[in-house]
Amino acid sequence: MATNDLINNTILFPERQITQQPDQFGLQYQDFLVNIAAGNRLHGWYIPAGQPDQSRPVVMISHGNAGNVGYFLPWAKLLVELGYDAVLYDYQGYGKSDGKADVAALIGDAEAVLQWLRQRWPDKPLGLMGLSLGTLVSIALAVDGEAQDGSVVKSVVLEGSLVPSSLLADKFGALGAAIAWAVSSQIPKQLHSDKQIAQVKCPTLFVHSADDQVTSLAGALQLYQLAVCEKEFWQVTNSDPLEIISKQEKEYLNRAGQFLKRHMPICPATEPLP
Repeated sequence: MATNDLINNTILFPERQITQQPDQFGLQYQDFLVNIAAGNRLHGWYIPAGQPDQSRPVVMISHGNAGNVGYFLPWAKLLVELGYDAVLYDYQGYGKSDGKADVAALIGDAEAVLQWLRQRWPDKPLGLMGLSLGTLVSIALAVDGEAQDGSVVKSVVLEGSLVPSSLLADKFGALGAAIAWAVSSQIPKQLHSDKQIAQVKCPTLFVHSADDQVTSLAGALQLYQLAVCEKEFWQVTNSDPLEIISKQEKEYLNRAGQFLKRHMPICPATEPLP
């Protein structure tokens, strides 16, 4: 059963039209489709950092609550520049993916894409990147990955991480506390990041702007404190939500590159061409 419209209308803002394509960023890519329930299919892009190579690590990006894959190409470009393949996909109801956007479907969508990725490239080292809403999905996938095979997920990058109950309380305010509780209670348990993060065992990089007025710094710091894995926290200023990559691109490349290559090294033979 779909989550009620209140929570979906509060959290999800999908767009169907994809206005940017990978080749506009100088990226090679392959469209892919993943079968899900009711005959629906999810759409995504596989964006390689070079010629096909089973040993080159891949990072699966779970994007934010608004727009579609086209909005999040700068993160794929960053990963490719670092030498990693990238997978960028749309949830149901976003872009070219079938179905209706539904918070209750987020985990199933991500798991379907992850299963497709593992079946196609079973030996590739795997990393996860979550952006805003996608941090909830990436945390849930990392927990699942550890439960099924502790070696599968090598590292996680979380930008704009959040605690759903705190975010909704801030959104509705004191007068809307009952609404916030009702909405929060409808969010699948796997997406309650404050209950899940301690189960993530792989190294995790938290990226957050102190100026973020959507996903609070306090929520990100709370998750960082709850995490028991090897972890780092990069706090920046003068950047709005999801603008760090455009305003501090060189530093992002440096920070993310050092973290990922420490925990998910790239074989010299698979390094991207200069």
